[in-house]
Amino acid sequence: ELLEEIPLPGVPVSEAERRQKWLKIPRKARIAIRRLHQEFGHVSRAVLIELLKAAKADDEYVQAARFFQCLDCDSVKPNPQSKKVALPRPYVFNHAVSVDVLDLHDNAGKNYAYLSILCLGTKFHVVVCLGQIDGVPTSRACLDAFCLAWVSWAGWPHDVVCDRGLHNRGVFARQLGSVGISISQIGLESPEQLGSGERHGGLWKDLARRVVTARKLRGDAQMIMLAAEVSS
Repeated sequence: ELLEEIPLPGVPVSEAERRQKWLKIPRKARIAIRRLHQEFGHVSRAVLIELLKAAKADDEYVQAARFFQCLDCDSVKPNPQSKKVALPRPYVFNHAVSVDVLDLHDNAGKNYAYLSILCLGTKFHVVVCLGQIDGVPTSRACLDAFCLAWVSWAGWPHDVVCDRGLHNRGVFARQLGSVGISISQIGLESPEQLGSGERHGGLWKDLARRVVTARKLRGDAQMIMLAAEVSS
């Protein structure tokens, strides 16, 4: 709060006007808006305003949300993407499953790998931590995580869609082939062919990066718990 009230040189005109309007709001309202934004999983400004209206909050809180800006969200904001579409999959659970590996750094800069598993029919999404890994995870680690987090309760899917990463080959591909599962690999430079898998994985990773930045998470225990909390 004290840092926000310090005038900084070289700030764009639009940002200076936003800060001026934001600082006119009572400090109590600003603290409440920031805390509400974090507790609801770093929701967007539009969602935050609708939550306050639905709760019949005072007008000063609604006005405060209009000029609120989260530095943690801005620091991990992705670049805008072009719109891409694909034919929908059959609305059947566990018929077609998308598998992808997500990379995420903790607050200490250590890299952790996560296996993202998405049912392309019902959009049921599961993400499991593969641990701290520098580089590409092994196909054995991906197979063990896939069997534990998905096959153990949902059974083997009919089709699996994935990219051409090394973690999708070797033991992983041989085991899926031995149970009669066909693997559809996307183009090397066409991640949009992974469709919903890329989109849902991006949403999960975007929220996870915000939580890591806001809560200063580090270490195996906290990063493993992060997967369960964000997925739930």
